[in-house]
Amino acid sequence: MHDSYNRTNSPKAQMGEYKGTAWALFKNTVEDATEDVIAFGFFRDAIVKAVVDQVSECLPIDAQESIQILFANRKYSLIKDILTHLATAEDFQKYKAFISDPYTYAKKWILKLLKRELFEEKAGIRSGCLYNQLAHSRVTKIFSHISKCISDATKDCQIRSLSCMSKWIDLFIFHNCKSSDLPLSNDALVHVRDRKISNLDTFVVILNEQLSVMENMVLNIFSNVKSDNVQWKKNPISEIMESLWGCTANCMFCHEPCMNSDKNHLEDKFPHKCIAQKV
Repeated sequence: MHDSYNRTNSPKAQMGEYKGTAWALFKNTVEDATEDVIAFGFFRDAIVKAVVDQVSECLPIDAQESIQILFANRKYSLIKDILTHLATAEDFQKYKAFISDPYTYAKKWILKLLKRELFEEKAGIRSGCLYNQLAHSRVTKIFSHISKCISDATKDCQIRSLSCMSKWIDLFIFHNCKSSDLPLSNDALVHVRDRKISNLDTFVVILNEQLSVMENMVLNIFSNVKSDNVQWKKNPISEIMESLWGCTANCMFCHEPCMNSDKNHLEDKFPHKCIAQKV
């Protein structure tokens, strides 16, 4: 009888009985934690992609503005800079190229200027080239906005006693749409909203802890962009030329470019003009 009691109630016997329960609890805990990690992984990937896409869309505009600001009088200033360079270049082939096709010459000039201004690091400036600075400014602003949206969505869920992921995602999207910093649709987070997370608060804690890591992931992508591997979503050169150069007509007598920066100036009843003479 004593042996039977020991077999049933000894620590070893009790541990054996609890083994199945402990394993089930452990398995459920791991599965819950895994689901939280999976949900975070989907959210991270969606946000990183959205931020990279948005910054890539904005950088051509930033690049365009950084070049246009160098030419206060638009086409006149651009041609003046080109002619100043040609005057000191002492290169007949360059003279010929500009006279033969001033628009194409100016376009190549702008391309070289763009690469120089965006990707050459200036002496005494430790924040990298202008391209990196522009990207960094965009990225930090967007992640500051994301952080606020996370906070606002979580507060709304707490106030309304909501604990499911789909409601939190809806509120996150709602607050995100209040700003144009990061265009984001429900479709972008479709793989996140249906996850059965164990605890919304835990998910938010993980998210807040990893937000700076996500930001650095995006910053690293743009920090590796150089003049020889940059891939523009929309090449800024055409927009710069349209804004600065405008009309592509040349004088029929001296071949000087029309000085109008508006390519549609004839429709507005403004004739061609050049400094030397009227076309």
